[in-house]
Amino acid sequence: LKNNNVFKITKYDKYSVNMRKQWDINVLVALINKHTVSLKERLNNVIKASSKIGITCVPVSNDTTNSVCIKEYKYPSFLKRFLYSFHNSPARKAWFAAHGLLTINIKTPKPIALLEEKKYLIIKKSFIIMEDISTCLPCNKYVNEQFNAPYDKIASERKKKLVSRMALSFRQLHDSKVYHGDLKANNIMIMELQDNWDFFYLDLDRVHFDKKITLKKMVKNLSQLNASIPNCITYTDRLRFYRTYTGMENLNIENKQILRAIIRLSIKRKHVWTPRTQITPIS
Repeated sequence: LKNNNVFKITKYDKYSVNMRKQWDINVLVALINKHTVSLKERLNNVIKASSKIGITCVPVSNDTTNSVCIKEYKYPSFLKRFLYSFHNSPARKAWFAAHGLLTINIKTPKPIALLEEKKYLIIKKSFIIMEDISTCLPCNKYVNEQFNAPYDKIASERKKKLVSRMALSFRQLHDSKVYHGDLKANNIMIMELQDNWDFFYLDLDRVHFDKKITLKKMVKNLSQLNASIPNCITYTDRLRFYRTYTGMENLNIENKQILRAIIRLSIKRKHVWTPRTQITPIS
C-alpha cells in the first residue's frame, strides 16, 4: 500500500504511520493515547490484555463511525523487536492481509491505520486501528447462545442454514487461495442479518495469499474450527458443513478418510469439542 488518493504513509513523532487519508493523524494518535490509558487503568472498554496483545474499543467522533477497535502488538523479546524492525511485523502482516481480504470480497474489520512506535530504528510496539465490530459475536459464543436448545425446531432450521453459510464462506476463502493459520471459532465474528449471516475473519498476521490449499492445510483449518465449536453443533451439523464445503452430497472413501483425519486432529487440539463416541481409525 503506497501513497495514493486513499492511503498515506507518513511519520509523526515516534510513529511510522500507514493510514487512510480521510483520517487526521492527530485524531489517530489521540485514540492510541486513550487506548493506552484504558489498558493501564483496566477500564471496561478493554477486550483483551496480555503480555503480547492489548485490544480496546475507543469512542470517536467521526462522520462514518462512533467507535474504533485498537489492537496493540507488544514485543517483549528484544530479538523479535530487532527482527521486526527489518522485516514485516505481525501488525504489518495483518494490515496488508486485511486489505488483501477486502479486495477479494472476504469480510474483515476495515483497517483505518497502522502505527508502529520505534526508538533508534528499533520497533517497540505496533497498533492497528480498525472498524469496531464488537456488536458481532465470536462464532463459538454465537452458536452456544443461539442453538443450545436441542428440541427447538425453529432454531434447528436456522442452525442448518448457518452451518451451510459458514461452510460456503470457508470454501470462498480456500477457493481464493487464502490460507489462515489460526482459524479457530473465536477468530470468526458473526453478524446476524435478516435470514442470513456475515462472517468476519480476525487475527490476520498468519494469513497467506496465493497459496495452494493442500490436503494437509485443509485438514488443519477444518480441524481448528471443528475443535473450537461447542457440542451444540452436532455430528450431523458437522457433516453438513463438510458436504457443503466440498460440494459433495455422497462422500466417497477418500472423503470419509479425510473426515476421520479432521476428527482425530480435532481431538488432539483439546479445545471445547468433546466427541462422545470412539472414532474408528483410518485403515
